Amino acid sequence: MRLSNYALKAWCLGYALQIEPVSSTTVDLTSNESIKAASQTCAIGMLQNYTGQIPGILGSPYTWPIAGAVFGSLVDYWYYTGNDKFNNTTMDALLNQAGDRYNFRPTNGVQGNSADQALWGLVTMSAAEYGFPDPPAGKPSWISMAKTVFEDQLSLWDNSTCGGGLSYQVFGEPVVPGFKVGISTSRFGSLAARLGAYTSNTTYSDWAEKSWSWVFSTGLASPDYHFYLNVSSSTNCTSISHLEWSAVAGTYLNIAATMWNMTQDELWVSRIQGILKTTSIFFENTIMKEVACEDSGRCELEHMTYKGQFARSLAITAKIAPFTADTIMPLLRSSAKAAAAQCIGGLQNNLCGFNWTSSYDGTAGPGQQMSVLQVIQANLEPTVRGPLKGIPDANNGSTSATQTPPSTNSGMNLGKGTIAGIVIGSVFGVAMIIGVISFFVVKHKTSAHKNAKPETEVWSKPELDGKNVNNPVLYELEHTRPQELPDNQLPGELDASEASPEHSTTRSEIQPRAETACMILSNH
Repeated sequence: MRLSNYALKAWCLGYALQIEPVSSTTVDLTSNESIKAASQTCAIGMLQNYTGQIPGILGSPYTWPIAGAVFGSLVDYWYYTGNDKFNNTTMDALLNQAGDRYNFRPTNGVQGNSADQALWGLVTMSAAEYGFPDPPAGKPSWISMAKTVFEDQLSLWDNSTCGGGLSYQVFGEPVVPGFKVGISTSRFGSLAARLGAYTSNTTYSDWAEKSWSWVFSTGLASPDYHFYLNVSSSTNCTSISHLEWSAVAGTYLNIAATMWNMTQDELWVSRIQGILKTTSIFFENTIMKEVACEDSGRCELEHMTYKGQFARSLAITAKIAPFTADTIMPLLRSSAKAAAAQCIGGLQNNLCGFNWTSSYDGTAGPGQQMSVLQVIQANLEPTVRGPLKGIPDANNGSTSATQTPPSTNSGMNLGKGTIAGIVIGSVFGVAMIIGVISFFVVKHKTSAHKNAKPETEVWSKPELDGKNVNNPVLYELEHTRPQELPDNQLPGELDASEASPEHSTTRSEIQPRAETACMILSNH
C-alpha cells in the first residue's frame, strides 16, 4: 500500500514538533575527559570556516583581534588538554601575523591597532609561560616576541597628555596622542607584569605598577575597582566613557594576581578581592554575561570574544593566586554548564550562541565559539601546573623554560554524539517513511550538505574546493559526508585508532536528512 503525500507531510509536521535540538557539546564537569572532549568539539566548531589560506586571518567580517583571541584560545587549549592537534595551525597563524620584525605589526594589510597588537603579544606570552612548542629554527622564541611587543607598546606611552598612558594608534596612521583606551593599558600592564614574573626583571614589573597607578589617577579605574573604556585630552582628561567590559576587568585581575604571586604583598590581596567583588556585575545567577551589550543585543563581533578572555583570566588567577579558587571555580563551572547547553546551532548541533543565561540565541561565529571553549576548558585549571618562569641568558637576553612542558596526548578522542531516535505513532507508517527518507537521503545528501544554510548571515561557509587538506577542520567538513566517515573522526588530525570506537547514527545525522526529505515533499 502506498503512503500518500498527505500522510508524509503530516508526519513531517509531527517530526518537527517532536524533536527538540540537543547540544552535541555535552559536558560532565566532574570528568576531565568529558571536559576535554567538549573543548575539542568547541575548537572544531570555532575553526570550521577557517581556510588557512592566509595563516592567522579568519576572513571578513572577523577582524584581526578576533583572530588573536581565537588562536590564543588554542594555545590555552593545548595547555589545558595536552592535545597537540591544533598546534601546527596555531603556530603558523602566530608566525605569519608576527610580521617581519616579530612585533605583531604585520605589513599584509591587516587593519589593526595598538590594543590588538598587545592582544597578540599576550598570546606569545602565554605560549612562553605554558611551554608551547618552540618556533622553527631561525625564528625568535615566544618570549622574545613578547618582549618585542612590549618595547613597541612602550614607545606609545605619552606623559604629555592625561599624565601618561598609552596613546592609541591604528596601524599605518599617526599616533593619536590624547586618546587613551582602557583596554590598551590593561593589556600593556598585563604583558609587563607577566614579563616581570617570567624574567625576574623588575623593569617590567615597575611598568606594570606604573600603568596600574595611572588608570586609577585618571579615573579609568574607580576606587572600588570598576574599569572603564577610554579618556581623552580633548575633554581635559576628565570625561570618562563608563562602559565596562568583562575582558578588561579580567585583565586587571590577572595583573593583580601576577603581581601578588611575584611579591606576596598583602596590598595585592586586597586589590584582587576588590576586583573579584566588582566582577559580580558580569554574572547573572552565577552565569557570565556581557552587561554592556548583551541585553540590548548590540554586541559587536569582537565583543563576543570578551567572555572567553574573562574566563581565561579567572582561571589563571585561580591558579597563581590560589586563595581565589573557592570564589572563581564555582562561577566557571556554572557558566560552562550554561554555555555548553545552548550549543545547538548548525547541522551538527555544535555551534554556540552568545547569550548563556537563556536558550540558544540563534547566532554563531568564532567569537561565540571561542568564549564557550575558554569557559569550558578553564574547568581543567586544577589539573595543570602554573606558568613557567625563565632563566635569563647572559649572552643574548633570551630565556628558557625551567620546567617541563605539559605532555601532549595525540590519542584524545572526540566525545560521543547524543543518540536520539524518531518516535512515530503508527507502526504502518514507520517502514514506508523510512523507505521514503532513505531514498531522498541517498539521492540528495551531498547537495543538502553543500546547500545547508548558516545560522547567521555572517557565519557562512566558504566554498569547499578540495584544496583544504592542510586544514583539518575544513578537510573533515569536505570529506566526512560523501565518504561516510564517522563524525568523530578528523582526517589528517585523528586516525581511525584515535576515533571513538563506536559510531551510531546520531540526531545530528538524522535531522538534516529527514528535513531534506520533508523539504522536498513540501515542494510536491
